[in-house]
Amino acid sequence: MAPNSSALLRPALGLNLALSFVCGLAAAAFSPALASLIGISPSWLVFTVGVGLLVFAAGIAWTLHRLRIGQVLVISGLDLLWVVGTLPLTLIPGLLTPTGVVLVLALAVVVGALGLLQLAGIRATLRAGVKPGQYRHCIRLHSTANPQRLWRVVRDLGSIARYSAGLS
Repeated sequence: MAPNSSALLRPALGLNLALSFVCGLAAAAFSPALASLIGISPSWLVFTVGVGLLVFAAGIAWTLHRLRIGQVLVISGLDLLWVVGTLPLTLIPGLLTPTGVVLVLALAVVVGALGLLQLAGIRATLRAGVKPGQYRHCIRLHSTANPQRLWRVVRDLGSIARYSAGLS
């Protein structure tokens, strides 16, 4: 994917990276206090989530560097999974403190919004510079084939359906 191909995708990923890093660092560094504030026991659960968020942040950083649609889809899916996984925790009476419910709901709203912004960024990237109803997709191919033989296949775009039935 070309750099700056979408004005929405990189900022959404950058915000996700910042949020994941800050939350992960806070959860790992202050797990006993945060566990008490939220109502989670034992505190090592909060520490473990914090370490997981730091690993997730590293994955987002790597994706920002390489910017591959498939990786952004995985990140967006994991964001939405976080929302779906944490919202039920707020419905179990007595599981979280009132402050914990507010924090979990607020975080779920922000994470969900970032996931949706990333998906919108993917859509905008794939639609950049094409007609309505069409999408753009780039493929990088490494091959040991003879360049002349490979070029003969690549330049015959009218026959692309022979190699991939979904393309026309």
